[in-house]
Amino acid sequence: MVTADRKGFVYVMRSPSVTWSKIGRSERAPHFRAKELTNDAVYGQLGPWEVVDYRHVIDMYETEATLHRHYDGCRTTFGPARELFDVPVDRARETLIAVSAADLVKGDVVGRLRWEGDLARYLLRLFRETGLSQFLDLQEAWTLSVFTSTPTRGRSGGRLFTLNVGTHEVAFAKVPDADGRCETMLFVDELVWNEGDVRGWFERHGGGMDRTTIYASRSPRGLCLRWHATLTDSYEIFDLPMMRRGLIAYWYDRLLGMRDAGARSLHARHHNHNAVQELLRLQREGIPQ
Repeated sequence: MVTADRKGFVYVMRSPSVTWSKIGRSERAPHFRAKELTNDAVYGQLGPWEVVDYRHVIDMYETEATLHRHYDGCRTTFGPARELFDVPVDRARETLIAVSAADLVKGDVVGRLRWEGDLARYLLRLFRETGLSQFLDLQEAWTLSVFTSTPTRGRSGGRLFTLNVGTHEVAFAKVPDADGRCETMLFVDELVWNEGDVRGWFERHGGGMDRTTIYASRSPRGLCLRWHATLTDSYEIFDLPMMRRGLIAYWYDRLLGMRDAGARSLHARHHNHNAVQELLRLQREGIPQ
């Protein structure tokens, strides 16, 4: 049995200063490790380093060793630095992506995301329109859980996903009903509700706005939108008047606040790093949006 202290991250990094790939492991999320390497006495001479890709794995020591053995003939050194390989980063990334789902933390989720195209498209559009895709280095300050069972009013209610910024739940979608419709929630700036077309869309989809939300950490201008529709229909909300502006106004402000505070969410241990990396992989491969 693999013990908890062997869980961690295996990553591929690059630097504009060299053509080599760095393949290594870290107990903390790799964007923290990239900052450490950039400031390192040895690796820092080759920096700045940035994350190309990574996976959260059950046994980071064994997974790292497997990748190192795979590229052992390409290993190069720079002083005492021994995790450098004369391999293009895209090739190293492909090898990392090929790590078995059985070796990943919550690997079953990654496999399911590949078949849940509507959910993947919705989440990627949400990442883009809220600006979340510009804050990938802030993961664990914002958190994503996928295919979870979340207690709701004393009962267990399954969810397709939940997104939090800090302690504030900012978006979720519940498991679809028999008609394929999900109860869905999204926080935006209140300016969105001034548009008649927006109100009309929510009325047609059994929803509306809620100012009595229990989230104590919400901004005074925060507006909780709820509706009931398929994910395909829900995709339409991103094209409604003022929706992009309302999303950015609310989400960016909260994300910048977390960055300025250097804060880590209380929900960080629930963040599914592999789900985010899988979504980005699907995006690179051209999933329609």
